[in-house]
Amino acid sequence: MLRFTAALLTIALIPFTCFLFALLFLYWLQVRHDLDDPTDRPQSAVGTIAAALAMRRDRGLAPFTVLSCDNLPGNGHLAKAMVLKFLKARGDEALTAWAAANCEFPNTMVDRITPATK
Repeated sequence: MLRFTAALLTIALIPFTCFLFALLFLYWLQVRHDLDDPTDRPQSAVGTIAAALAMRRDRGLAPFTVLSCDNLPGNGHLAKAMVLKFLKARGDEALTAWAAANCEFPNTMVDRITPATK
């Protein structure tokens, strides 16, 4: 059995795209597929995370940490908002509550540009 405690992902090439994705992602083709047919193989990153969380919860396993590698401030908050928004749109209130209470979504931006000092 494959065991893991974290899912690492990078969604956007540039921060603006990631914020735009967060606002409109429920309308994207792959995400719509995952919402419309949750029993089929997920086609989106958020659908894959949701399916993995559902399997872990159903099997009585601990959730995993969703670790965003996107280089933008608040990347963990953004990942959490997207996962919870997806689960809510899927209509699974129990899984949404379980994920909100048990999953970790740390902010991990490490590449900060600092101004030159004299």
